[in-house]
Amino acid sequence: MADAPPRPEAVPTAEAPPSPALSQALAGTALSRTVPTPAAAFAQARVVFQSGERLDMGRLADELGVARTTLYRWTGDRDRLLADVLWAETKTALDALEQSVESKPYPHAEAIAMGFIDILCGAEPVRSFLRTEGQRALLALTVPSSVYRSRLLDAVTEIIEDDVTHGYTPPETPRLLADTVISMTERFLHNGGEPDANPSPEMAKRAIALLLRE
Repeated sequence: MADAPPRPEAVPTAEAPPSPALSQALAGTALSRTVPTPAAAFAQARVVFQSGERLDMGRLADELGVARTTLYRWTGDRDRLLADVLWAETKTALDALEQSVESKPYPHAEAIAMGFIDILCGAEPVRSFLRTEGQRALLALTVPSSVYRSRLLDAVTEIIEDDVTHGYTPPETPRLLADTVISMTERFLHNGGEPDANPSPEMAKRAIALLLRE
């Protein structure tokens, strides 16, 4: 049976602890070829997301060979699994950007933010997610209390705080700056994420540079 349409009030809150699936995935737990695991469920959900297909929990449970109740125990409900997959994709991108600027002089936040805009503008899986899920996807990505948005805010705040420890003097508190930078990137999620229907990335980069200047 197809998943029921998501309800607006079902947006997950940031206080919920990590699911077993996300915990195993972030820990780099090896996948078994014979025994289904939470990590395998998460890996398969990422494959579905990256392919641009709609995530169906019943189909995912069947592919893993587990009961749907077991899958939900591992991953949480569909909204939570999608939020966790989105976060894993974002964390992978942020980690790569941080590594790419390690050898450059501080501050690093500006370069990471600009690199993230480039990734977001070219992310076809994100556009597919926005097209297939519509308003539900936009809420999952942008509502301040959502799991995804809260995690992203923490991560960007930490990047700016790291700059501060290396001599950067921010014009505002790191958390406020992080929230504003994220708001700038969220402009590229509207209109289904289609590049031609959204603001110029270069204008956003100029605005972020002004925002983060000492």
